Amino acid sequence: MSGPVPSSASVSARMSRQGSRDTAPEIAVRRLLHASGLRYRVNVPVPGMARRTVDVAE
Repeated sequence: MSGPVPSSASVSARMSRQGSRDTAPEIAVRRLLHASGLRYRVNVPVPGMARRTVDVAE
């Protein structure tokens, strides 16, 4: 069984370049925030925007 077929080669190429969660820069920023005493939530859904999340939210 294969996955969904991309709508075009350009869409497929663009989506394959999309970063993933918990990248090294994200983790570095979160460590600095935590070390500074700030508490936060990770990958919080954005109200009213389907399939969107905020990386770091208070």
